[in-house]
Amino acid sequence: MKYLKENAPILFSPTFWGLTFTAGFSVLGYYEVADEGLLTIIATYIGGITGVNIVWKFGKKVSGK
Repeated sequence: MKYLKENAPILFSPTFWGLTFTAGFSVLGYYEVADEGLLTIIATYIGGITGVNIVWKFGKKVSGK
């Protein structure tokens, strides 16, 4: 784990995984692997949480806290 954390820190980023899962569920919904409506709801939910996280991090950087 230490090797991965040092050489591939993106794998430990919640933002990366949020965007990856959002895209994954969107693609699954597009190809109708399961119920399209349900997959769209899940993708929108995860994308919303990730978006709030991105805005929160940006706000903290801008404010200097």
